[in-house]
Amino acid sequence: MAIYHYRNKILSRRYNSEKVNRAADEARRKDAMLMCISPLMNISDLIGIYRVNRIKAIIRSYAGRIPSSAIEPIIKIAEEHSLYILVGGILERAGPKLFMTSLLVTPDGRIKGKIRKITTSREELSLGLSPGKIFTSKIIIRRYNLGVLVDTDLFAPEYARLQKILGAQFFVAFFKRRLRKGNIRAIVKSLALARALETSSPVLLCGGIVEHHGEILYSTPSMIVTPNGVENEAINEEKVLFWDLSELDNNDFSMLSLCPISYSSLYDACKELSKLLKYR
Repeated sequence: MAIYHYRNKILSRRYNSEKVNRAADEARRKDAMLMCISPLMNISDLIGIYRVNRIKAIIRSYAGRIPSSAIEPIIKIAEEHSLYILVGGILERAGPKLFMTSLLVTPDGRIKGKIRKITTSREELSLGLSPGKIFTSKIIIRRYNLGVLVDTDLFAPEYARLQKILGAQFFVAFFKRRLRKGNIRAIVKSLALARALETSSPVLLCGGIVEHHGEILYSTPSMIVTPNGVENEAINEEKVLFWDLSELDNNDFSMLSLCPISYSSLYDACKELSKLLKYR
């Protein structure tokens, strides 16, 4: 598996698509069968960058039905490189509602899985985004069953446990937003470790670097996390992280020496949760 940690430009779809295409070529050359990418449609955390009315207009412009022309670049990349591509954070329009949705695209260009974000912040609700329903289906790639946590779903331990009960062998978590306070790397790392410990499963965290007018606004880490700790990570440099799925066959993570987590960071995360989220 490959996780692409890259510097994307806000509202620059073609530029970002070209980057993803180059990363897909590298992933395929190294025999990866699945590549995970953070939000491709350029809707990072725009709150604080533009005024609310401007953000609403951007969301209306970028949101589309699935499938639609908005995801054609992803489909073409998947077909060209014979890869499964898992994308976090497509803006989806379904009737009168808008959702933040993760998609799995197959090597033959089909949409095999669609998972909507279930935790929604007060700001997102005010912008018109709706929480999705609890995802109870399975996403299976070859013979591996994966769970998906979209953005602030990483804050919800019950949701990860539910997906584990339903058969998830490992998780892909997408998290690419600013936090109001605290060290974002420490908080996100502790959240990923907590989910790994609670489910005795690896968590592949996909973040990224957000650029606006040539300047880096913020970055969130990408990490390969197991109950033993962080195996690999990227923060401020662009790179593709690789993880071998055979680890699922060779290791019983429930029997390993568990890595301690930072409870102070989890406390900060809980405070962040109380400010940001409303559960539905």
